[in-house]
Amino acid sequence: MMFQRIDGRQVISLQFNPMFISENDEKRKIYEGYMKEINEQREQAKTIPDKDKTLQETENLRVAWKNIAKKDIPKAFRMYQKFKADQETNNKKISQNCLKEVRKRAVKTQRLAKESINRA
Repeated sequence: MMFQRIDGRQVISLQFNPMFISENDEKRKIYEGYMKEINEQREQAKTIPDKDKTLQETENLRVAWKNIAKKDIPKAFRMYQKFKADQETNNKKISQNCLKEVRKRAVKTQRLAKESINRA
């Protein structure tokens, strides 16, 4: 099964097995043509001057940092805001429960004090 790239070149699908190309000359020619193209691209990459390689690497780094700044930093900040909001609500709940417990104990001690006055 063959697919096409945007520029019109054919793409060998994952269903293509180079072990079985000996049966079909057309498949063998296509496969050899693609392998030749891949090897030529690799050789071209080897002959690129170091200056151009460093420029390409810095451009790749710039693009990577731009993507991080656009996507990952806002995502992390939203997660941080959610964490802080959850932490704040949990602290409010805990403080309300503590207040209830303190009031219960205060009422209990007041009740005991009244009963002790009445007994005496």
